[in-house]
Amino acid sequence: MDERMGAERRESRASLLRQLLGARSLYEAMKAASDEVVDWVGSELSWAAPIVDGYLVMGAHAGLRTAEMASSWSLRLGEGIGGRVAVEGVVAVCSNYATDPRRGPVMARVIDQEGILSTLTVPVHAGEHMFGVLYAANRRIHDWSAEEIGRMREIAQTLSACVSLLREIDDARHAATSAQEELDATDRAMHTTELVADSLSLRAGGHRALEILSQALGMTVELRQLDGGLLDIVVADATMRDSQVRWRHIAGRSGDFEFVVLGMRELTRAETRLLRTSASMIGGLLTDLAIRARTNVDEGGAEVEALLDQPWAGPARAPALFVRRPRSDGAHSATDIDAGLIGDALDATLPTALLCRRDGELIAVLDASDGIPHLRDRLEHGVLAVVGAEQWVVVIGEPCTSGKDLRICLDNLVAMADTVGADSRPQRIREVHSVDATLAGGVSSHRLDRQLESLLGPLVTSDEETGTDYVRTLAAYLQSDRHLARTAERLNVHPNTVRYRVARIEAILSIDLKDVDHRFRVDAALRLTGASPGV
Repeated sequence: MDERMGAERRESRASLLRQLLGARSLYEAMKAASDEVVDWVGSELSWAAPIVDGYLVMGAHAGLRTAEMASSWSLRLGEGIGGRVAVEGVVAVCSNYATDPRRGPVMARVIDQEGILSTLTVPVHAGEHMFGVLYAANRRIHDWSAEEIGRMREIAQTLSACVSLLREIDDARHAATSAQEELDATDRAMHTTELVADSLSLRAGGHRALEILSQALGMTVELRQLDGGLLDIVVADATMRDSQVRWRHIAGRSGDFEFVVLGMRELTRAETRLLRTSASMIGGLLTDLAIRARTNVDEGGAEVEALLDQPWAGPARAPALFVRRPRSDGAHSATDIDAGLIGDALDATLPTALLCRRDGELIAVLDASDGIPHLRDRLEHGVLAVVGAEQWVVVIGEPCTSGKDLRICLDNLVAMADTVGADSRPQRIREVHSVDATLAGGVSSHRLDRQLESLLGPLVTSDEETGTDYVRTLAAYLQSDRHLARTAERLNVHPNTVRYRVARIEAILSIDLKDVDHRFRVDAALRLTGASPGV
């Protein structure tokens, strides 16, 4: 008999071990232990309660009848019978729960609804730490035997070993996951570093490198001078509010620049390494650009002076003023770094361009033989796209065919620099004529006379030679807001006559009076010459 009972006990132990060792989660392990308590200890019900945030909570159970017990039971550590067991680590026996002084008032109602009258509670460890407790319970008064207590201890010890093993497996799995995530993050950072390096090697400029970093991080990246002046910025999300500075780094050959990263989260280690490497590359590039730019601008200035001081029969040339939109310190003048970036972009796009400074302003003298529209396109897509279009305004002057005209045009552009820098209009590339420069605050009278002659001369000639009355018609048409009937009434002619004359004026001057810039220019010219009729 004893031998048969011993074999059954060993088989029961082996079955429990197989279930626990095969458990893939803490729940499966606690469920197997609860079932074993009912089967081997012989109790009516059982539950395992792990510690979560200072409370024992229902982990798994067997034999419960009420849904409230399964869903609502919990016990603060140190309270009730189970709470004390979890704190003290000793077995607690309760033969009559209804009269036990350790009875906790919080869960008493739930226990009574379940009909529990006797409990046996043992601690469950996980290594050196307390995991929770394991309950055996009956719905009758019961004196727990030494054998029952011994069996509960064996089940709890087996559960403890299984919990420790599962936690080791979980820790190893978490460590492997973290290592893989770190490896993936490092791979992404390396790929981004390669993109930054490629953008620099392809002379795409520092702005493109900042765009790559901003996109990879999902954060705003700023490039500043050490005095705080903003050189460049790429905003990851314009709707982002309350972004905090997450990283600062001084870079450049002599510590000339500061990189600032702003965002809503902390940087990872891989991202910090990415930024350090990228900042070093970008800083080195910008330092070299600034040094090279000073030489190139000096050489370009000498070549421009040579064009101004001697006759030349080459292609028409148009100056282009590069004005940086105002920085936080209010300044708009281009720095040596800006000159380097623009110079590199011009070399790749308009290789015959001459870059120079006049009165501190950055100006390029460009070959205009293919026309101003061609220059606009090359500057838009070949230069501003590289250096950061949102940071710049480019003002293109008139094509010049002599050193004298070029000198006057350069002076006009320089005179307009402050006005352009303070202008908040979104246009990135603008054309300027002498009439515009006059309204902006300064142009030579000689240049103005020539521009007015260019704008209105063909109409004046036609009126003088054939009596067409085009100048007066144009002035009346503009004063009447291009309304045919009102213009006809001013001039005392038929509306069809006005329609014909306007078409002829547009053809003679090669303009489109539906274009606001064309209207502004001829209207300004009429007012400056006093040709506006008083009718």
